[in-house]
Amino acid sequence: MTRKEFDLFCKDAEKDLICYYEASGDYVLVNNASLSITGYEPAELIGKNHYDFFHPEDRKYIQNAARYLSLQGKTNNLKPLRYRKKDGTYVWLSWDTIPVKDENETVTNLLSISRNVVSKTEIWDEKLRKETVYDEVGRMAGIGYWELDLKTMAPTWSKGTYDLHELDYIYRPDLTTAINFFAKDARITVLKAINEAIYEGVPFDMTQPLITAKGRKKWVRIIGKPVVENGKTVQLFGLFQDVNKSTEELNELKGTVKLLSSQNNQLEEFNNMLSHNVRSPIASLSMLLSLYEVAETEEEKQELFEALKMASQSMNELLDELMDSVKAVSNREVESENNDLVTIINQATELLKGEIIQSRAVINLELGWEKIYYPKMYLESIMLNLMSNALKYRSDERDPVITITTKIEDGCKVMVFSDNGSGIDMERYGDKVFKLYRVFHRSKPGKGLGLFMIKGHIESMGGEIVINSELDKGTMFDIVFDKHKKMGAPL
Repeated sequence: MTRKEFDLFCKDAEKDLICYYEASGDYVLVNNASLSITGYEPAELIGKNHYDFFHPEDRKYIQNAARYLSLQGKTNNLKPLRYRKKDGTYVWLSWDTIPVKDENETVTNLLSISRNVVSKTEIWDEKLRKETVYDEVGRMAGIGYWELDLKTMAPTWSKGTYDLHELDYIYRPDLTTAINFFAKDARITVLKAINEAIYEGVPFDMTQPLITAKGRKKWVRIIGKPVVENGKTVQLFGLFQDVNKSTEELNELKGTVKLLSSQNNQLEEFNNMLSHNVRSPIASLSMLLSLYEVAETEEEKQELFEALKMASQSMNELLDELMDSVKAVSNREVESENNDLVTIINQATELLKGEIIQSRAVINLELGWEKIYYPKMYLESIMLNLMSNALKYRSDERDPVITITTKIEDGCKVMVFSDNGSGIDMERYGDKVFKLYRVFHRSKPGKGLGLFMIKGHIESMGGEIVINSELDKGTMFDIVFDKHKKMGAPL
């Protein structure tokens, strides 16, 4: 713009301050109204930077927000802002800014038209004071206002809403970016509520997780109020409220209730383990005593006495571990540890020594792996119950043979436990094998807890158990300990 073009433009605007400046903000041309409005002669402003004259509280806003819009090629109209006069006082001026582009559509200069609203200073001061009070009250309550322009779909936020999002006040969100501040799983819910408010006039009030500009997650309550006229939504506004503390406290309370429920379930499980897992070792001890009473030689008695001592010691160890497990219910999870499978098998063998001797059982081990990271009490319970069942439901036609095989399949630890016992009629009982209180051999004592507990132990740790059985031939269990990788330790 030349001087002549500028003077022509200013011809009928004697009461308006008109400034032509570079995109950087440096004044190039200023009309004569600058003297009466600001106290500066036009020549005193040339070369000075436009943004240096604004009140510090307004400077950041006009330099970043208004300048940002102008450099995007958008004409903008700003509310009255404070401009520093030559005497150091401030005058309230309204601003219309027009971007000037070159032949490449690049904004090179800006033309601003400012009007003196000094007569309205008191009104604006009062308005500013009220806005400040409202903003401060909103901040104290963690509340922010929002409104959605239904023509442009552009949101308007109060300072409280900016604070809640941890954003600078110069940021101008569009609807998409505003929605994207919500956690990923919440975005569809929020967008659906906004659409229903716009197109169906349905208000909403919900609490959703939000991720702030600084990456912090917080819970916010978002309220939406549509204004409907003649069946059409003409305005949509609402509130944000920071409810992070109360929501976290509620979630913590829910977590406590869940923990107590889990602990109650664990106590019930441990009660079943105590009653069931101790039963077979006690029966084995009774059997060893019976064998000791009918032993004919001192050598037999000494051998059985040593077996009784070992069984008694294993029994004490089992009871101690079960008691420790009950004490551990206060923990959130059953603790896993590194176990030696051979040690676990030997303990079960000692506990069931009486039945093993009396039935002349043979136990074969074919171990591809021996170490496993697992809750010890679960592993002991699984082995004791499988071995106890194999001995209890042995065939009357042959001595029991138990085979324990371990291997790695598809990166998972697998154990195959098989016996040559009386087996189960799978056509009749196949879908009931692991159910609670199911008994499949009426001639043998049992309460139907063992297989139910085994399945519970394995599945609670992300594993899987499958049974294959045939009447009068035997039973095989395939156990995948870490099928769903819940083990927490490498193979």
